[in-house]
Amino acid sequence: MKEFLKAVKELVERLYKEGRPGDISKEIKALAKQYKIGEQGLREAKKIQNAYQSNLEDEFIKKFTKEFTVSEFDRISENFQKNVVESVKRSMRSSDPDIAVKAVKRLGVVAERNLRTVVQTAKDGINQAQVIEDAKNSGVKQMRYVGPKTSLRLFCSEHIGKIYTIEEIKNMSNGQGLPVMYFGGGYNCRHRWVAVEGEEQNGVFLHESFKAKYGNNVPKVVAEEIKGAELLAAHGKVEINPYRQEQEKADTDLFFDGKPAQLKQTNSQNENILRQKLRDARHQADNVIIIFNGLPDEDRSVYLAKEWLRKHPEKKLYFYNKKTQKFKEI
Repeated sequence: MKEFLKAVKELVERLYKEGRPGDISKEIKALAKQYKIGEQGLREAKKIQNAYQSNLEDEFIKKFTKEFTVSEFDRISENFQKNVVESVKRSMRSSDPDIAVKAVKRLGVVAERNLRTVVQTAKDGINQAQVIEDAKNSGVKQMRYVGPKTSLRLFCSEHIGKIYTIEEIKNMSNGQGLPVMYFGGGYNCRHRWVAVEGEEQNGVFLHESFKAKYGNNVPKVVAEEIKGAELLAAHGKVEINPYRQEQEKADTDLFFDGKPAQLKQTNSQNENILRQKLRDARHQADNVIIIFNGLPDEDRSVYLAKEWLRKHPEKKLYFYNKKTQKFKEI
């Protein structure tokens, strides 16, 4: 055990220095396998990781941001010089001597825009690092990805509005080689991570406003909604947040993958009950989740759902079948 924990310390330090904090958990598990360490040893390793984390992360973001800006400046400068030389060559082969002048002006504008992008991205990264550090010092373990909801790059559209643990964020990739923890979706990203307080219960995140509103006296109908939400936790990020729910224009029971949703539940296999649930959802949240035992004829339930969606194209409809434990979007 002693040798294992020593190896863990060296591993954590090395990976931070190499700029690979996202690989720590995976590498610790590999070490544990090598040293034949069980759960107790992994818990001790986690303590070591947490003890080193704050200081090393602070050093990492400063070092990374400095190296990032320097390397990007060098790259932009090198490209600018190379393209200027090519433009001059083209001008010498042409009868128009202004070709080079016009090209260099254009290249200068592009280079300036690229430099501004690098500077702004670096500044955003440093600001985000401070937010993360403050959250951790306050004992916060979850962060929400927030920002504009239009004209999104793929990474941002997949994560906007969702809540993740800090560990989950560390293991994400935006495909641009920039740490998601500090740079979100990458260069010039308009999104950021904000701290969220609350607790997780069987995969469902209960926002702090839930406890503030209900305390220990949770109404039966809300308790049933929580049970339903727990069934969905294996299929997406589920959050119950009375504060956000009250801000929504349409009736909202929970947030599924960051989006407002209405939850409908029944143990009936009667077609008329399913029809009634769909009718009730017309003027509620645009994402509707029905948890039921399915109809005897599954094709019939899908047919009714698609008919309803044709009348309400702005809606999204999901079925969770308690008997088969299958979840699907219609």
